[in-house]
Amino acid sequence: MDKKSKPMTYSEKHEQCKKEAKVTLIFYAICFAWWMITGWGLGLGGNNVFIMGIPLWFWLSVFGLLAIAFVGTVIIVRKYFVNFDLGEDDAERIESVVSLEDMQEDEGGEKA
Repeated sequence: MDKKSKPMTYSEKHEQCKKEAKVTLIFYAICFAWWMITGWGLGLGGNNVFIMGIPLWFWLSVFGLLAIAFVGTVIIVRKYFVNFDLGEDDAERIESVVSLEDMQEDEGGEKA
């Protein structure tokens, strides 16, 4: 594991994944609302403000959303996401199952 990784149990990893998914969906909803309000709301409102020949609603909906997406993604990754190994528990479980099967074979039992 690298410096930023921390050991977690399977249930802690599952809860962290759910937390990250929830934060990501909330952020997506914010971005979508921004796009709808600036793109459709300002575009249908008859706003005749132009910047370099392009309507203001286009600037806000496209380039504003791009800025929000970049900044928001950096904040979310730094604040809510945790670096952990997804395969670590699986390897330990496989080893324990294999060793249990070996023990059963040594005792004359059949494989499970």
